[in-house]
Amino acid sequence: DKQKRIDQLKQEQQIITDINVKFAQFLRQSAIAIFNNVYADYLDHFIEQEKIKKCVDPDNYDDEILKGIETSKIVYMEKIEAIKKAIENNDPSVPPISPEDISNLEEQLYTLPINGQTLKNIKDGAERGLTNVFRYEEKSYWRSLSGEGRFMNRFIRFIRSF
Repeated sequence: DKQKRIDQLKQEQQIITDINVKFAQFLRQSAIAIFNNVYADYLDHFIEQEKIKKCVDPDNYDDEILKGIETSKIVYMEKIEAIKKAIENNDPSVPPISPEDISNLEEQLYTLPINGQTLKNIKDGAERGLTNVFRYEEKSYWRSLSGEGRFMNRFIRFIRSF
């Protein structure tokens, strides 16, 4: 049962890596933004975390975990470099990725049995955050005709008369 779970996680990791490579290709080919390799940074973070775990308890640490993450990063970076060169050289063997393909790949991520719901929750949270950032309310304030507002109201009436 434990080995089955490990195999499922490895399979999902491979799918996530492949989809990330396609996302990177889409960003590069579309020149949407300067490519930022967040996935490699994410893998670096996990590599560092595993190194800490290994230092804390070297006798009980499974080296295969660290080796697996390091191998994943190497494979990912090799794929990214190959796509980068293919795009720069207009290589026809690398078919372009369409926005529709990206949408389908995104949905494929959400159907992953182990990590799909977590990825969906992260996306939904990010969208809610963006919505809150860009939401605003327009508020109108009317100044009274009494006191210090009298001059401003006369000034506004004067300007409107032209």
